[in-house]
Amino acid sequence: MKHVVGVADMKVCSEPEDIIVTHALGSCLGITAHDPVARVGGMLHVMMPMSHINPERAKANPYMFVDTGVPAFFRELYAAGAKKGRLTVKVAGGANVHR
Repeated sequence: MKHVVGVADMKVCSEPEDIIVTHALGSCLGITAHDPVARVGGMLHVMMPMSHINPERAKANPYMFVDTGVPAFFRELYAAGAKKGRLTVKVAGGANVHR
């Protein structure tokens, strides 16, 4: 099944046929993680670096911010069976579009 991760969104999957994609990272940050032994993988698409600029929004959607989204993402991966020492993590995006 194809899973599309929107802006300020996250998906964790464990089915071999699952595909996780996102679109138009630009200045956003995309983070993927995969545990080949547990066959668990996921993607996080965050917009902003720090939640202190809008704590209420961070409570409503922790995936909007790096400092709240990354810990929540890894909690979901671990809950699905991933182990820290086996994860391969990749990061993309973060373009400076305001130049």
